[in-house]
Amino acid sequence: MSKSKTKALAGIVALILALTTLLSGCGSGKAPTPTSAASGSQVTLNLWEQMEQPVGKAFDAQMKIFEQENPGIKVNRVHYQTEDLRSQFQTAVLSGKGPELIYGPNDNMGPLSLGKLIIPLNQFMGQDFWKKFDPGILDTVKIGNDIWAVPIVNGNNLSLLYNKKLVSKAPQSFNDIIALAKKYNDGKTYAMVTNENEPYWFVPFLGAFGGKVFDSSGKITVDTPAMVSAFKYLHDLKYVYKVMPKQESQQVAEGLFKEGKAATLIDGAWCFSDMHKTLGENLGITLFPKVDDTGNYGSPYYGSTGFSVSANVKDPKVKDAIKKFFEFVTSKGFQVNFAQQMGQMPSTTEALKDSSITSDPFIKMSIEQMKHGTPMPIRAEMRAVWDAMRPELEAVMANQKTPGQAAKDMQTKAEQLAKDLTKK
Repeated sequence: MSKSKTKALAGIVALILALTTLLSGCGSGKAPTPTSAASGSQVTLNLWEQMEQPVGKAFDAQMKIFEQENPGIKVNRVHYQTEDLRSQFQTAVLSGKGPELIYGPNDNMGPLSLGKLIIPLNQFMGQDFWKKFDPGILDTVKIGNDIWAVPIVNGNNLSLLYNKKLVSKAPQSFNDIIALAKKYNDGKTYAMVTNENEPYWFVPFLGAFGGKVFDSSGKITVDTPAMVSAFKYLHDLKYVYKVMPKQESQQVAEGLFKEGKAATLIDGAWCFSDMHKTLGENLGITLFPKVDDTGNYGSPYYGSTGFSVSANVKDPKVKDAIKKFFEFVTSKGFQVNFAQQMGQMPSTTEALKDSSITSDPFIKMSIEQMKHGTPMPIRAEMRAVWDAMRPELEAVMANQKTPGQAAKDMQTKAEQLAKDLTKK
């Protein structure tokens, strides 16, 4: 947003923004923060993100340090649920508003860059800045030759957590978890909990059956025998083997695990630190289990998360503030602290070599899990796949649609959504 040219205009703009804040809402129940420009010597950087609560608190603590070192800059963080973040950002930016910065997973970059909602950062930061990153991690935020985000951590993958009070040894396969269901079947304690309706939690099962959502040419391939088998397998874990509660979400799953009412939990590296605070030495973490039908490990997606810049950022003072922010979040101190909170690899080569990173058991587990994972596709069409997959997964897990029909309907919807994306 440009500077006000007169006091009168400033008053009008302030009134409009105040009304916008009151009338708008977001996934977390907070009002979205309007894009703000430099006001005199003060710059406010609005950041929309989807961090887990413990990570958000750690980020806020780091921002206090940043603001002390840069008294003319304030960072205002607004939280959104993962699915709301992209859509709210898109709506806001297209209307000429929204935040200066967005933080999220690298698969967001496909649709956001295609829609020209964010800007490429190659020249924004200059060549020397990008030399500090691990080349492999930097590749996760590239589409062609353009860099669309400053990566902060790499991993973002799922593993299996288990409660050592309820499980004598780490489960290696889902047959081990099915065996636990024979013991924990009273409707109060469960063998496994997971975010059953979230596609990101489902794709490891697809990978275990050899499935992929794109073929080598980039064509969407979700109506496949592998997809049908993966749907059926997860459905049967719930309805045939009864390893899971009748209804659950990530919040419910994590709550049951923390309360000692679930033997195992499928969740991400971002929760390792928080779970350890609750369970202490009773927390165990192991690889996403093998699917015994195929002998293959589940293959979670992995990728990076990072900061992108809104296409609405024009003010030179705001750009300078963002550059200082990017220098701070790629400093060794921030990188090490944030990576440990996330249980994932930092993105800079300096931080990767730090002894507290190389010896961290949670980060070691994340790195080991990546060996059995699949790189997250960052094609714009991936958004179409996610949006088509969710309702079909929900229908299968609610016992409302057969796996075969769900796969067919997903293919049709994904292809249509992909066409709609490319029209924009």
